[in-house]
Amino acid sequence: MFAFFGASLLWALQPVTISYWAMAFPSMCLSVVGADLVYMVANLFVVESVGKPDQSMAGGVLNTVIQIGSSLGLAFTAAISMSVETKQPNYKQWKGTDQERKLLVPAYRAVFWFSAGATILGFLLACCTRMGKQGAKPKGDGELEMGTASRTSGSETDVTQSHEKESATVEKTLFTGEKAV
Repeated sequence: MFAFFGASLLWALQPVTISYWAMAFPSMCLSVVGADLVYMVANLFVVESVGKPDQSMAGGVLNTVIQIGSSLGLAFTAAISMSVETKQPNYKQWKGTDQERKLLVPAYRAVFWFSAGATILGFLLACCTRMGKQGAKPKGDGELEMGTASRTSGSETDVTQSHEKESATVEKTLFTGEKAV
């Protein structure tokens, strides 16, 4: 999240005359780092939150949500950009001429400030969300977590017994909240 915020901030504050390497390149690098980290953590959390039979479906749902969110984000930023661009005093005179680029700078800045604000909002929402830890040891009767083979020697027999025990364990699913066998 901080990488996304830093990238948006660099783009929003970038002067028109500055070199590409001074602010645009670091912003692009931060965007890639932010996207890779957020996607990886979200994917691992979602996939590990459900049982083995539902993991592929959970990954598919996550990717669908990401694609829909990207489409909505693009629509919001396009609307903001057009709104700011059309409110410029010389919009009708400069549209379609060499001066048109002067209309785009304030519009792009507004989009990047929106992006920085959306990132802060996402960070605050993430701070208010309570989620359990993935891979934590279960409390109670000592049943094994999904994905663990055995607490003993790790022999093939132990792994098979562990798998049978996992299949028989009743667990809550992430999406429905119902108990599944």
